[in-house]
Amino acid sequence: MIKCVSYSFLLWLAWDCGLTLNLKKPFMETPAQQKVRLHQNAMILTLAQIIDDDEVVIDEAKQSIGSLTTSEMDWLKEIQRIAQQCDSMKQDGSTLEPATGAVPGDIAVHKTQKDLALRVVSHRGSGQVVLIKLNKDKDSIAYKADHMAVSKLTSGIR
Repeated sequence: MIKCVSYSFLLWLAWDCGLTLNLKKPFMETPAQQKVRLHQNAMILTLAQIIDDDEVVIDEAKQSIGSLTTSEMDWLKEIQRIAQQCDSMKQDGSTLEPATGAVPGDIAVHKTQKDLALRVVSHRGSGQVVLIKLNKDKDSIAYKADHMAVSKLTSGIR
């Protein structure tokens, strides 16, 4: 029960702060702006993987978010849709491409350790893919590009 309340509270906080998935790179985006955008996308990706198909968490979030208007529920539906995309990337793999061509914002999947969380690509170099790690002590983690595959998230918001 504590897990449910804390995860639904995280969802509510993210919604209340206006956290959204932003897949479009703006023209003339500075490195600092890109870092903020990619970190926000990493937060959304993490939330989506946390809630996955946990109906209890989703119901709790619906009660706190959905009490305003039905349009407010679009945000939660988008998180659920991203969670489904994450599951599909891990299970199916048909949309995955070699990580040697990874670009910032791609979603990385470890080829052999499927239980690892999906992460947003920060950059690529020296045969490695650097991924965003939402940790106060270390904000990135690197893997050999040969061990990773990448795909893109799509937005359901028009």
